[in-house]
Amino acid sequence: MIFWFSGTGNSRLVAYRLARLTHDRLWPIARVCNSGSIPQIGEGEPVGFVFPTYGWDLPKVVRKMMSIWRTEPASLQLTKSRYVYLVTTCGDDTGKLDRRMAKAIASIGGQLKSAWSVIMPNTYICLPGFDVDSKVVEQKKLSLWQSRVEEIAKLILQRREGIWDITEGHLPWLKTYVLGFCFHQWMMSPKPFKVSDQCISCNACVRACVLGNIHKDDNGIPLWGGNCTMCLACYHHCSTHSISYGKWTVGKGQYLPPKETNEQVPQD
Repeated sequence: MIFWFSGTGNSRLVAYRLARLTHDRLWPIARVCNSGSIPQIGEGEPVGFVFPTYGWDLPKVVRKMMSIWRTEPASLQLTKSRYVYLVTTCGDDTGKLDRRMAKAIASIGGQLKSAWSVIMPNTYICLPGFDVDSKVVEQKKLSLWQSRVEEIAKLILQRREGIWDITEGHLPWLKTYVLGFCFHQWMMSPKPFKVSDQCISCNACVRACVLGNIHKDDNGIPLWGGNCTMCLACYHHCSTHSISYGKWTVGKGQYLPPKETNEQVPQD
């Protein structure tokens, strides 16, 4: 079973392709968070996690899933003998995210056997110096991700262990444990989200929010609740580029991944 989360859609592409190649079932992490329960996992069934790197650390929604998992009965806890793996997407690098995930998995009885990262187009735009990639860089990344996932799938089918094929980048410890800490402490609030007069109340942002965190007021203007994981799907899906995050996103671009093919994907 592959537990997956995706905001803008990069990790969804990876999770769906990986499921097709490994013949594994898919289970949305957002469903775990919304229902408050973990599904039954088959005996001997491998468990994979696919999600994006946020601030060189785990997304808030993944942390919530792990906290729910820790309260489940022993029958739903993982074991060290089960094959557990991680595939995380990132725009450039991951820091020590794999170590953070290994610790989270250990807290529910399991052991992370292998971990991989997949470079995808950048989506984070809420700080100075951060923007979407140029079209040239975007297309280069998109030309490589499928072969990367195929390589990973082969190793997963072989149940290969001890592989830490992660793009940590420079100063990974500093990025995860210092900058990542600051990011999750002070850059996770949805309060700076605003809409301009260009908003046409098309509901694209409402549909894009996988956590159901966006609602409309009586005038059809989007309002953000507190259940936000800062995936920025609302910003990137806005057809009129009306959504901003304070002053930090002024003049910055949008990105949406290509749609996946209509191949059959194993579902829950």
